[in-house]
Amino acid sequence: MMSEETIRLRQYEGAMNCVIGVLLIAIPVWALAYLFDLHIYLGMRFTLPQSVGGFLGLVLGLAFLLFPATKRAPNNKVPWYDVILALLGLAVGIYLVLYHPDIQQRHYVVTRFELFLGATAILLILEASRRSTGWCLPIMGFCFIFYAFYTNIFPGILQGKGYSFDRVVPYLYFMESGILGDAMHMAATIVIAYILFGQALLDSGCGKILSELCLSLVGRFRGGPAKVAVIASALFGTMSGSPGANVAVTGTFTIPMMINSGYKPQFAAAVEAVAATGGVIMPPVMGVVAFLMAEFLGVSYAQVAVAAFLPAFLYYIGLFSQVDFEAAKQGLRGLSPEEMPKLRPALRGGWQLLFPIAVLVYFLLIARITAATAGLYATVATILVSLLRRESRLGPRRLLSTLRSTGQSMLDIGIVCAYVGIIVGALYLTGLGVNFSI
Repeated sequence: MMSEETIRLRQYEGAMNCVIGVLLIAIPVWALAYLFDLHIYLGMRFTLPQSVGGFLGLVLGLAFLLFPATKRAPNNKVPWYDVILALLGLAVGIYLVLYHPDIQQRHYVVTRFELFLGATAILLILEASRRSTGWCLPIMGFCFIFYAFYTNIFPGILQGKGYSFDRVVPYLYFMESGILGDAMHMAATIVIAYILFGQALLDSGCGKILSELCLSLVGRFRGGPAKVAVIASALFGTMSGSPGANVAVTGTFTIPMMINSGYKPQFAAAVEAVAATGGVIMPPVMGVVAFLMAEFLGVSYAQVAVAAFLPAFLYYIGLFSQVDFEAAKQGLRGLSPEEMPKLRPALRGGWQLLFPIAVLVYFLLIARITAATAGLYATVATILVSLLRRESRLGPRRLLSTLRSTGQSMLDIGIVCAYVGIIVGALYLTGLGVNFSI
């Protein structure tokens, strides 16, 4: 059964499917090449903005190849206009890779062609955000850009001198206060490392092991399937900050179990949705916002993770209590002994896949190395321990599938982070954020 994420994307076959696969795999490979300092070993000077520019180009190019412009647009072939938009998306990223250091040396004095590229990049990001999330984001983005141009017509603390096209576009496109700012830095480094880690765990079967462990522990109690959903989502949340991935791993078996045990379908779906959403705040791996918090606050990600533990714990305690009250209200029983997996075989079948989580916790909270490096070490540990059993082995083919899934997961994140760069850049340029804070 196809997920909602898969349904809303174009589905290709043949050569085009191979092209899409290569581009999706290129997203994590590009990021990993920078994180592993490949450019240093090759004797090249390569900066973070250049790496972020390449990431932006791949995301924009794929956005127009995979997201249809409208519901009526073809879903199995790419229209000519999306080919042009995809090539433009790749071009604005490639130009940053090739020429960003030179533009810095010119102190961001740009040519007319670079102004055209900058305006194109902004429009492409707004259109990609519309296709990915709907009309709300591009309308808000247009309002912030309009404000940057015409601050002189606004009253009170909103008033400013207004900025020209030649000032706004280079600021948003080339400078690290705009599209190449903190949000895209996080997406192209830390976030992609943890998305890859979670996907590697998922593909190696760790989700199934966690599910069986939870079933063997609490499945026999009243409302056991719903409690399994809560605990399994919390545990999977420790290794993946993605609610969608959480639902895909735990919801596929917990929702049917909850319905079969007597819960109403609406309640079963609600429990899984709320439990999976809580994974975003469950340390040590959380959502992208946690990484941005650490960056903006100027603290280590480990401090944010430690601070988030108690709220996340209370969140799941509250949810666990709620499903228990509902089970008591409806007089629901737990699973029969025949329906429950045995704890010892579940542990013996895949205990080694829990080792990468211990690696992540050690490097992130004890050794206190950078968050991106800790995520990479945990990913490497996942690949190595998966080789111990044939069922969990991440061979070349499955590893390529993992990289492709990671690239697909990064599309929405990359688009939204680029959009956030437009908003933040407009705030920095106009000083609006400072005006509201004083």
